[in-house]
Amino acid sequence: MIRTKREYEVALKKLAQNDEALSKQREELEKLELSNEDIDLAMSSLINFRNQLEEEIKIYEGIKSRDWNLILNLADPHHIGRFLIALRLAYDLSQRDLAKLSGVTEAQVSKDEINEYHGISFDRAVKIMEIFGVKSLSPEINKNLNRKDLFAVNE
Repeated sequence: MIRTKREYEVALKKLAQNDEALSKQREELEKLELSNEDIDLAMSSLINFRNQLEEEIKIYEGIKSRDWNLILNLADPHHIGRFLIALRLAYDLSQRDLAKLSGVTEAQVSKDEINEYHGISFDRAVKIMEIFGVKSLSPEINKNLNRKDLFAVNE
């Protein structure tokens, strides 16, 4: 996931370089009089890399333009780190800004984001979400609920 403007600019440059390399490689393979199917097969890994990079760029641009549908799609337990990064980007905060707001060092925020917040404590995740006004799940448990109540609530 692209986390900074600098990473975004590097990704754009890589995409342009990749497109140029793909074009040259296609020309070279065409000179060998290979079929289009063989050329596509030979270039498939490079094309896949290019498409993944383009998708990351689109995601970053969508987050920066506050595409809330995109951002909210990241709000699931498997992508909580990507969601937290997206929130920071959508509100145009630097890692330094988030560090100040959350009471940790900039180095800690950078490390957390590189790892997409893998291993972050529940309390820290809640604190970051609260900074952005996101209501989070509470670890409190209603011990009086039973199986019948759960099914009634979720029907």
